[in-house]
Amino acid sequence: MFNHQITSTYATDEGNAISAVSKYTGTTEVAYDGTVAATTDLQEVDIAWIRANVHALLLYSSQALTIKTNVSGAPIDTIVLAAGQAIVWGTDHAEANPVAHDVTKLFLSNDTANIAIVKIRVLVA
Repeated sequence: MFNHQITSTYATDEGNAISAVSKYTGTTEVAYDGTVAATTDLQEVDIAWIRANVHALLLYSSQALTIKTNVSGAPIDTIVLAAGQAIVWGTDHAEANPVAHDVTKLFLSNDTANIAIVKIRVLVA
């Protein structure tokens, strides 16, 4: 069993107004830690998961990054991350899973002049 958690914090000038933790348990963790060289287009990452089985998800890049799923030319999903942005999602979130389809592989594009540090975590049943 794998356990993940997402912490959401809202703060004002006076300090933290609220901090909430959501916890998730799954049987498998799909993970990727890597880099994408500067000005690299469509770096293939062999990573896969079934969307219906996702309990929690993290997509992060230190640089602006475009993530395409399944095929590079006509991707099923395209997700654009700003530099330093993390997209997190869990089954108890009001918004839809940002990855709307099953994933068979990813293609990562870094159009910046810097190396992108990438972290992906997917907790599945």
